[in-house]
Amino acid sequence: MIGMEMKENSSFKKRFVIGVVSMLIAICVIALPAAAQSPPTPFKIYGWINDGNGAPELNPNVRVTNLDTSESWTAKTNASYNYYRLVLTNSSELEACNTLRIIAINESATGYHIINVSDYPVTTEKNQ
Repeated sequence: MIGMEMKENSSFKKRFVIGVVSMLIAICVIALPAAAQSPPTPFKIYGWINDGNGAPELNPNVRVTNLDTSESWTAKTNASYNYYRLVLTNSSELEACNTLRIIAINESATGYHIINVSDYPVTTEKNQ
């Protein structure tokens, strides 16, 4: 009888281990596709704003609008520079073939003055 209990106990342990291992494999198979997906690639928009004579416009107000979706963002600027930068952390906000309108405005004592309005197509090319 003791020998029979040991066989049953041993058989139970084997089935239990096989069941646990099978469950772990199933969890890994389910979780693997989620882990394999890479995070979205950020989309960087940047440039320098100059006036009509080529002189730097310091601390411009820069607004970027996706003309295809009407979504709009404000770029970061600095009071000491004519450089602007916008990083969209989720590149799915844009698609190749969308058009971005970049409007640079200078604020002065007499009001707001448009410095530049430019339209740019979104491409998959880097460093455009």
